[in-house]
Parts: sequence; structure tokens; C-alpha cells
Amino acid sequence: MLIRVFARVIERFSNVKLVLKGNDDLYTSEQRLILSPTGGLYNQLKDKKAIEYYGSQMSNKEISELHQASNCYVSPYSYEGFNLPVLESMAVGGVGLVSEGGSTDDFFKEEYGRKIRTDEVKEKRVSRVLKGFENEGFNVEGYGDDEFFENVEIRELKVDEEDFFEKMVEMVRDGEGWMEEGRRLKRAKEVRKHYSWDVIAGNIVEVAGL
Repeated sequence: MLIRVFARVIERFSNVKLVLKGNDDLYTSEQRLILSPTGGLYNQLKDKKAIEYYGSQMSNKEISELHQASNCYVSPYSYEGFNLPVLESMAVGGVGLVSEGGSTDDFFKEEYGRKIRTDEVKEKRVSRVLKGFENEGFNVEGYGDDEFFENVEIRELKVDEEDFFEKMVEMVRDGEGWMEEGRRLKRAKEVRKHYSWDVIAGNIVEVAGL
């Protein structure tokens, strides 16, 4: 979906570039992207230099520099445990475009960017969960459906593609305002004040009564 939406966006804003960060050593990210239904469109946009892809490991410093060079971190996710890269981007003053209704709702405020409208989908898929683990190299031999992941309910977010497009257009159109230095500094200070590792660790210790 991201590739399709971005292809529409650059029809309006020809100077926009999409930078994708994968992990080819662990997930063969670009190969999966090329083999996906939008693989042909991805190759076309990459050939036109509208997309840049980085698949190698990066240091924390390099990741931080990548965030600082970007105008917006885009994460139209179906499910995420937390989505730390959104906070990493905002910690250096960046803005985000993220799914509404997911894990980022716990910390993502209006001044941090925009949320993409979603619908919640729930489904029980025990056998598909098992097959997914087998494909990732996990040994599930000896576990029956009734013993392993019994009655698992998978909760996903279905991203509204049209709303995603409209929000991305808005972020590009208003990019200079979002990246005004005062607003960048305010976002960075607020995130570091409330979500640094020291603060989070202190909160855990307090809640645990340690």
C-alpha cells in the first residue's frame, strides 16, 4: 500500500523522495518487496530515483542521521508491539504519519504528526499462526492446535488507503511548517522528557515497587 500511495503523491509533488530502511540480512526485506504485488511499481520508482532503499545494518548514529534528514516518518502498520522508530524520529524533532488505533496511540499526540484512519479486524487463525512460525524456522513439532496458541485471536488494523493518501499529501504540502526549528525542538524535548530509557526504566521500577 505504501508504494501505491507514494506513486500517487509524486504525481502532485515531483520533488518528494521515499527512503525505505530494511534489514536484508534478517528479513530479506527488499526481495519480499520486489516479489509483492507492487514490486513492479517499486522497481519503476526506484529506477526514477524516487525511492532509495537501504538494506544493510546501520549504527545508532546513522539511524539518527537518517531520521534527521527526513521530513516525515511514515508507518502505516497493521500491527505493532510498540513501534519504537516513531519515537526515535520524534526524539530528533521529526514528525510521524502512523496508523490510528494501534500501539502508537499510547504516546502519539496531534503535534507529533497525523494519524491514518483504520478499521479493526479480528480473526482466529490458529493454523495460520503455526504455519507462519514454521516458515520462520521455529520448531513447532509435537504441538497440536489445541495445545499451542489455543484460540488465538489475531487483531489487525486495516488502513484506509484513501485517507493515507490524503494525509501524506497534507504532510508534504505543510512540510516546511512541520519542520520549523521551534516546533522540531519542542517535539524533541517533550519526547526526551517523557520517553527516554532512564525515564521509562524509572517508571517500571516505581510500578514494580522495587
